[in-house]
Amino acid sequence: MADDNDVKPPTPGGDDNKSRRQGGNRRGQNRHRRNQNPNQPGHFKGKTKEIEGDTFDNTGPHDAATFNKSLKNIADYLQLIHDNDTSEAVRNMTPMIIDIPAVPTPKKDPNDNSKTIPVPELDIYQWKRKYTKACDKKDKYEENMTKAYIIVYHQCSPHLKNDLEASDAFAKIRQN
Repeated sequence: MADDNDVKPPTPGGDDNKSRRQGGNRRGQNRHRRNQNPNQPGHFKGKTKEIEGDTFDNTGPHDAATFNKSLKNIADYLQLIHDNDTSEAVRNMTPMIIDIPAVPTPKKDPNDNSKTIPVPELDIYQWKRKYTKACDKKDKYEENMTKAYIIVYHQCSPHLKNDLEASDAFAKIRQN
């Protein structure tokens, strides 16, 4: 029989072997589990190198906070490579409305309602310049938005992409 002096005092966490079996060192175990599963939330990296850490995912507990942070950073990146209109459309998640000015019309003569005053040449010239500028801006915006769509899509996790592609509206959205 062993002496009372040979008995070791109990460790604060209980029996070492028992605490390991029950997951006593959880911090270390979680670290290794996360490294072993690249599909786990928070581990996905986007395809665009400059914003690879800014991703969209729908499988983790902090998705809303991550979404807002990623949306802001992606919008900032789009402003650097495209323009302010594209960036603001993504940041606000609403399309930009670019007004195309209407053709100036002749006005009625205040002295005689049956007559009209022709549009001055200067007004026609200014309208043509504004019209051309607005059309160019709209064309550039539409081109940049198609590029922004691809960038945003590639920042989505595989799980989120699967959910998006399963939507009935996905084909129409992707086409537009």
